[in-house]
Amino acid sequence: MLPSLIRVNALSVGMRSLDTQFFSQAMRDDLDAFLLALSSTQDAKSAWRNSQAIGSACDCPGIAHRPFDEIREMLRSVRQQSASYSIAQQCRRDLEDTNATLLFTYFPPHTFQGRAGDFMVQWYSSVLHGLEEKPLWPPSPNQTIYRFVWIRSFHDPVSITMQVEPEGNGQLRMQILDGVPRQLESKAGSLSKDQVQKARALIEEAHFWAMTTEGTGPQGTDGAEWVLEGVDRGQYHIVTRWDASGTAFGRALLEFLQLSGYNPPRTRFIDRLNSVRAIRQPTSKTDESKEKRAGFDPGECCLRVGLSQFSCGAGWALEGYAPAAYCYIYLIDYNSRCRGSVPQRQNQ
Repeated sequence: MLPSLIRVNALSVGMRSLDTQFFSQAMRDDLDAFLLALSSTQDAKSAWRNSQAIGSACDCPGIAHRPFDEIREMLRSVRQQSASYSIAQQCRRDLEDTNATLLFTYFPPHTFQGRAGDFMVQWYSSVLHGLEEKPLWPPSPNQTIYRFVWIRSFHDPVSITMQVEPEGNGQLRMQILDGVPRQLESKAGSLSKDQVQKARALIEEAHFWAMTTEGTGPQGTDGAEWVLEGVDRGQYHIVTRWDASGTAFGRALLEFLQLSGYNPPRTRFIDRLNSVRAIRQPTSKTDESKEKRAGFDPGECCLRVGLSQFSCGAGWALEGYAPAAYCYIYLIDYNSRCRGSVPQRQNQ
């Protein structure tokens, strides 16, 4: 029965049919039986489906501190020689990531003031823990650190940390979390004084330290959260924006990407771009000739939209880096929107 319940729960994306208490109690009552049932749901042909099954059963969002500690210790105690060892550790990592606020305090109290404040603390803490990042708060009086966290709907989360040395040069570290199968990629390198100066100048141009933590502009359901934490002379500040491309804040963060050498995967972008081309076909030769005369091309339009800080909001997303990081386009009424009938989006 339990394997069937796990499969059903994994399919209920966003509407979990079984609650935290059910699965947490199942693990506490008989962990071996739980792990055996979880193992039976694994499909050698679908790593994504396996990840969904483990996550839906093990993440236990909102679990209380005491059962969290108990289950975490039980999972850590599974012996390496056990057939259930691998899946127990996957389960433990999901549990820890989702409930990272029980392990670390990443942000000062009342950092996020909106109605979704508690959710944002849990979400961002989960991402940071998965990337194996430590809290920058409370700040050290002797450190200057900036950490950019890129949380994207359709790609893996990325963190890029720049630590400024007393001499003016710096160290850069990038972390990328590949979720399926779970793998953390790390890259580190040194920065020259000129590179550090340029990055800090862009941060100053964005008035980072005077910006509000949360923006007042529109929020989308897809796309990316651009998050920058800063520590300087004992001060800590965090700013988060949805789709910051085209803003001074976004330009500062794109500099982090350039310094790291990270280039978002282009193959998915090209595949999605080709899908748009396939969907948006002229209905007749007359329409085709009109569009050619107008210089209209769906792909080029997408890039122009991204470069001009124009976003249609939620819905299906194209993710590119050319050099703007994102371009969001509704497929509905695609033609009229790309011809510029939608007002320019303002980022605050």
